[in-house]
Amino acid sequence: DNVHVLDCPPMAVANVAWAFAKAHIQDTSAVDALLHEARRQLPRLEFASQDLSNLTWAAATVSLKHPAVDEMTAYMGQYLWDASQPVMEPQHVENVVWALA
Repeated sequence: DNVHVLDCPPMAVANVAWAFAKAHIQDTSAVDALLHEARRQLPRLEFASQDLSNLTWAAATVSLKHPAVDEMTAYMGQYLWDASQPVMEPQHVENVVWALA
């Protein structure tokens, strides 16, 4: 059987999207499906900053414009200002800023 994106936890969604982009696989439909799942999971706040960073970087790398990227970016902005969250690594912030450029 095929693995369905809906069966994947947030880290797996982010890692697979990152791997597609890192390997220069220009399958925007696969990255699009992963971003749809990320967008579905985002309200539950299950993504770590690295997961969000990897997803936004992957979308930008395959030149995919997706509403989930805007939502993840907004979430990361809130994350940065939330004192109860762990400090976000500079590399994660850098990846998101690069993705938005």
